[in-house]
Amino acid sequence: MSYILEVKNLNKVFKSGLFKIKQFKAIDNITFNLKSGEILGLLGSNGAGKTTLMQMLLSTLTPTSGKISYFGQCFEKNRSEILKKIGFASSYTKLPPNLLVKENLTIIGRLYGLTEKRALEKSAELLNILKMPEIFNKKNGVLSAGQSAVVQIVKALIIEPKIVILDEPMAALDVEAAQRARDLLKIYRKDCGLSIIITSHNMEEVEQLVDRVLIVKSGKLIADSTPDELIRQVKTAHIELYTDDSLKLETYLSNSNFKWVIQENEFKIKIDEQLIPDFLNNLLKLKITYTQISIKRPTLEDYFFAITNNETTQLLLN
Repeated sequence: MSYILEVKNLNKVFKSGLFKIKQFKAIDNITFNLKSGEILGLLGSNGAGKTTLMQMLLSTLTPTSGKISYFGQCFEKNRSEILKKIGFASSYTKLPPNLLVKENLTIIGRLYGLTEKRALEKSAELLNILKMPEIFNKKNGVLSAGQSAVVQIVKALIIEPKIVILDEPMAALDVEAAQRARDLLKIYRKDCGLSIIITSHNMEEVEQLVDRVLIVKSGKLIADSTPDELIRQVKTAHIELYTDDSLKLETYLSNSNFKWVIQENEFKIKIDEQLIPDFLNNLLKLKITYTQISIKRPTLEDYFFAITNNETTQLLLN
């Protein structure tokens, strides 16, 4: 199988101190690949190495060792040609504030080989899809955080890339704008075969959007699989219920091994999925009634917390 991106045994070591003797390994022997049309979620706690990895994928940092290949070509030897096919957006970067949005986007388009006309048309089209046409003639410096995030997404897509690398692209967007952005990415994936690498702290968003998840911890790749396969390793479910028998339920939970909290008469309980029938039977035996109850299956967030806190015993690495 041919891959859009192949990363093999990638390492990045930073040296510090007077004689550059101290070493810190930010990326530790990471290997993964990306298929055409695949959406890959890159997850990790702050300081895990995600940004360092993305910088090497964009050639703003040079690997200490290892190999990065795009489209079957060595990135180091074909950097300029390959970068023309890669879009990038981050909620943490800004475009020149004194230029109009359309001027910024036109410059980006021209740098990637688009005509001025095509860059303007493509920018306007994408802003219309994202329902922010009104910012086209505004200066970048007066935009809100959400509007700036939309401009970043448009910047990544107007060049008609083969792959986009997105760093927290929806972090500043409201619910509706974020959904429009996700829908747009899915359209590009379906219609253009676009491959996507995306980081996000919104686990629900990642679970809905991506085909595969990479989790990085202390520079190491500790998981590489589909969201469903990762979630299946987690046995913890969530029960949320309201009751008029708060005191009785608190007494029962205090004598159990469940993790639970109470917020404004709502009990939130973490429980092994296999213990749910026993839990409900015990409520019946104790005559604890509830007015509302919901039982939620384990989520990608549960898996992420478990694996980053060393609570799982099995890792899925392809």
